[in-house]
Amino acid sequence: MLANVCLVESTRVLQIMAKTQFRGAEQLLTQFNLSTTIAICSTSFQLLQWLEYQPQQYARLILVDQRLADGVSIDELMPQIRSEHFKHRALADDAKIIGWSRDDQAQEVFYRAGLDGFISKNRQSHQLIRDIVTVFTNQAEHPWLQLN
Repeated sequence: MLANVCLVESTRVLQIMAKTQFRGAEQLLTQFNLSTTIAICSTSFQLLQWLEYQPQQYARLILVDQRLADGVSIDELMPQIRSEHFKHRALADDAKIIGWSRDDQAQEVFYRAGLDGFISKNRQSHQLIRDIVTVFTNQAEHPWLQLN
């Protein structure tokens, strides 16, 4: 199955942890049509390239770190993915873009950039999938959701 989830993270340990979490959560993820296989990128260029290779309206989740390996900021990246007047053709209509950082202050940056939520890396790592499901589940009631 083609991955419709992309993790943008440069820390190898967190990449492995996320891959493991997704592989073991098929029952939860399939409720939201999320793949258990995830693509991993560490730069904005890699993420944009991944989006270009996706079928139209296929990408359902992007989990993105505040600090991208190429130094591009979230404020610079988001207009190329989704903004008030633009949505990348690969994004599903109900796709979620969630910020992920150890720095709880980053939630302000993610909010201003138009992301759908924030998950702190300081939370228990085994909670990652449940946190993602929480964002998907509560989006109608809470257009912005932060989990510190």
